[in-house]
Amino acid sequence: MSVKRQNYFIDIAAYCVAISALQFLAVPVFMIGNNPGDFAFIDLNTLILAGALLSFGTAIVLLTLFGGLWSIGKMEIAMPAAQLLFWWVLIAGFLLPVSVSAGMVDARTVGIDIQHLVTVALMAAALTWLERTPARQYLLVFAAVIAVYTATTSVYAVSRADVGRATAVTAAELHESLRLSSVANVIVISFDGLQGHVVAQQLRTDEDAAKSLKDFTVFSNAMSQSPATEASIIGELFGVRDYKTLGHSIEDVKAELTNSLLGEQVPLLRYGDAYQKAYLFGKSMQIRQNESTTTADSIEFLKFALVRVATRKAVDNGVSDLTFDWLLRLFAQPVSDELAERLRNHTGPEWDKRYVAEIKAFDLFVSDLAATEKPQSFRYLHFAFTHYPIDFDAQCTYRSDDAKWFRSNQNETGLANETICAFAKMKALLQKLKELQVYDNSLIVFKSDHGHPTNYFSRPPYNLEINGHALWGYSRYRPMLMVKPARTRQKEIEWRDNLVLLNDLAKTICVHGSGANTRPNCDDFGGIDILQSGNEDTGYFLYVVPTSKSSFTFETHVVAPVESRQKNPAEVLSDLHKLVPRN
Repeated sequence: MSVKRQNYFIDIAAYCVAISALQFLAVPVFMIGNNPGDFAFIDLNTLILAGALLSFGTAIVLLTLFGGLWSIGKMEIAMPAAQLLFWWVLIAGFLLPVSVSAGMVDARTVGIDIQHLVTVALMAAALTWLERTPARQYLLVFAAVIAVYTATTSVYAVSRADVGRATAVTAAELHESLRLSSVANVIVISFDGLQGHVVAQQLRTDEDAAKSLKDFTVFSNAMSQSPATEASIIGELFGVRDYKTLGHSIEDVKAELTNSLLGEQVPLLRYGDAYQKAYLFGKSMQIRQNESTTTADSIEFLKFALVRVATRKAVDNGVSDLTFDWLLRLFAQPVSDELAERLRNHTGPEWDKRYVAEIKAFDLFVSDLAATEKPQSFRYLHFAFTHYPIDFDAQCTYRSDDAKWFRSNQNETGLANETICAFAKMKALLQKLKELQVYDNSLIVFKSDHGHPTNYFSRPPYNLEINGHALWGYSRYRPMLMVKPARTRQKEIEWRDNLVLLNDLAKTICVHGSGANTRPNCDDFGGIDILQSGNEDTGYFLYVVPTSKSSFTFETHVVAPVESRQKNPAEVLSDLHKLVPRN
C-alpha cells in the first residue's frame, strides 16, 4: 500500500469521525446553548450518551461507505464526497439550517428552508472544490475555529443556565427565586393557550371558580398581538409598538430591546429580585426537577438536530424509526411517578409530553413558595400544560394515554374541561399566597399568551381562518386575561368588555407594580393602564400569517397596524388577506 493511498484513508476516516461528532454532539449542544432556558426538559447525560452512540454508529457507516470506495480505488469519489458532507454538516448545523424553525411540531413535519438548502449546497460544493487547492490548510483551520468556538460558547451557556434542576432542599430553603416578598409582589402566571371566551363562559357558570377569583377584574375582550408565544410575550413585556421595525428575527428584536433604554425599565431586567420561567428575559426560576420529564424528550431532541442539517427526510424513514426506538429502549429507566409512567403510552405528538409534565412543575412551584422580608419581588412564569392538544380532564387527571379519550376531547368540550383544571391550579396558588400572608400585598395576573387553534371551534368568529391558515386564525388572538391589584378585596368578579391588549400589561404593571421611588416613565411602554382606563381609542399592531403555509415564527409574519380599538377585532382580522408583506 502506498503512503499516499494510506494517507487518503486516514483523511477519509477523520472526515467520517468529524461529520458524526458534529451532527450528534456539537450541533445539539449548540442548539441548546443558543437558548438554554427553552431546553430545561433535556437531560444532558442522556443527550450526550445517546449522541455519542449515534456518532459512533454513523462514523462506522460512513467509514464503511467511503472506505469501500477507497478500497476499490475510487478515491476521486470517496474523498470529495466525504469533504462535501463535512462542509454541509458544518454550515447547516451552525450557520444556515436547511429546515425552518421547529416549535411544537413532529420532527417528521418540519418544513424545508429551500433558500438555505440551495445556499448550503453551493457553499459546501465551493469549499469542497477549494480543498483541492493550496487553500485547504486554511479552510481546515477555519472549520476548526468555528467548531471549537461554537462548542465552547455553547457549553459555557448551558453550564451558566439557571434552569429547573434544583433539589427539594435547594428550592425550598435556599434559592431566592422561590422566596417572595412579604411587602410587595408582582406575580404573572401565564397558562399557554387558554382561550379567553371559554374562560369567561366557565367563570359565569362555575360558582366555585368565580368565588376563588372574586377579587379579580376579568377582561373578556382581550387581544394578543401574535398567535405565537415569543412574539406575544415580547409585547406583554415591552408594550405597544411595531416590533418589525426593530429586526427581522425574534432574536434581533430581543437584542435590540435588551440594549434599549426601555429594556432598563422592564422589571425582569431592572429589579434584582425578578425571576422568570419560560419568559424571554431575566433570571430563570428554580423549580425542583420531577420524574415526569423522561429521557424520551432528550432522544427526541436529537431528531430535531438531524432535521436541522438533513431535513425531515432524514427522520421520516424506517431506519430512523428503528434507530431511535432502540435508543428509547436502551435508555428507558423505571420511574415511580405515575404521570411519567403513563406518558410512556402518550397518544399525542412527542413534543407534547414535556408540556404535559409542566403541570408537575406548577405544583412544585406552589408547594415550595416561601416569603421573606425583602422590598419587592417580581415573578413571571409561563406553563404549557394547557397548550393544545388537550391532555387533562376537569380534575387535572392526565388522560391522553387513552387514545379514544384523546380523539374525542380535541374540541370545545375538552377545552372547557381543561379550563376547569386551570381554575383549580389558580385556586391552589391563591390559597398558598394567603397562607404566606402575601396575597393582599400582591398584584396578580392570570393570563394566556394566545388562544387555541382555529380547528378546535365550530362557530364564528372563533373558527375564522386568516388567509386560509388552518391553525392560526381568529381564535389564537383571543387569550385569557384577569388581574387582581394589590390591596383589593371584592364581593364578586369585576367584568370589563372594552378591548384591551396583552401589551397593555407593560404599562399597567409599571404603574401599579413599581415602587413609588423607582417607577420609570410608564408612558414609554405605550398602550393603556387597563386597571384605571376606560375606552381610550389608541392604535395597536397585530402580527399575522400572510399565507396558508406560513409557520408560527415571527420572521414569517406580517404586521397589521390597527388605528382604532373601536373596530371589531374579527372584522380587522377578516380583512387581513389584503395585506402585502413589507420589504
